[in-house]
Amino acid sequence: GIEMNAAVITKSHVNGFFAGYGQNMWGRERDYETAVAGTEAAGGVSFINHPGDLIDSPGDITKAQNPRNIKKYADIMKKYPSCLGIEIFNRTNNRTKHDRVLWDSILQSVIPTGRNVWGFSNSDAHYIDDVDTSFEVFKMPENNVDNVRTAMERGTFFAISRYPKYELPDDFQPQGKYPMVSRIEIDEENDSITIEGTDYNTIQWVANGNIIAQGNSIDLNDYEDIITCYVRAQLLGDGGVCLTQPFIVDDGNMQPLPEEPPNAIIEFIYDVLDAIKSTRIYNLFDFLIDELK
Repeated sequence: GIEMNAAVITKSHVNGFFAGYGQNMWGRERDYETAVAGTEAAGGVSFINHPGDLIDSPGDITKAQNPRNIKKYADIMKKYPSCLGIEIFNRTNNRTKHDRVLWDSILQSVIPTGRNVWGFSNSDAHYIDDVDTSFEVFKMPENNVDNVRTAMERGTFFAISRYPKYELPDDFQPQGKYPMVSRIEIDEENDSITIEGTDYNTIQWVANGNIIAQGNSIDLNDYEDIITCYVRAQLLGDGGVCLTQPFIVDDGNMQPLPEEPPNAIIEFIYDVLDAIKSTRIYNLFDFLIDELK
């Protein structure tokens, strides 16, 4: 596994796994697709790292809710099955504060087309202090490479953050063990999901980006008017937060969300702006201006 798109100022990073693609390659600003496509062609899998860095959403939640930003990531997921998801927690979560908001919107766009989008969590350890800030817990019959890949592809893992700055206050400091799921029971006949866990204070259930219920169990029939295509759970405790992967909820009538036909003139303007913003010189000047500020 390696973070690709080397030396890009915009940090449009992709992690590729189980493939030799990407060695000695320079990245292109604001470009995820080259790395995702190359990894898929080489037989590997990937996920997109810290999208909040590129869309600059930590201080502005509306950027994580912007339809163009959502479409940018959702389109990649729809086009490349090997791109398993996005990083929803990174380090102490300063740059990824609203990446769960983006994730929830991506899920609503992608799930009706026939696949799920996993949420990854990583320490991105540039420094020793970054270790044990964000990470995944994989559930496997045995710890080996094949099972790691299977778990990544099937989503049999949990995303943990010690510093969940969106779910808990910005000044939250973890104390003790992180919350963890010990059992999940799905009752297909009665349309309910029950979770057991350790070291948590609260279990919240999220659909369409909103907390819709609390407690160990959720009866999906009670919320069928506000659940569109998924529900996920998050366990909050003194040691941080543990997120499940999304449970797809489908009554057999799920349809892709309707998309408005694009305005050719507006799309052309955005394409030109995106081409300019993808140049190294533009981003170098943008970086210098920010530093001077």
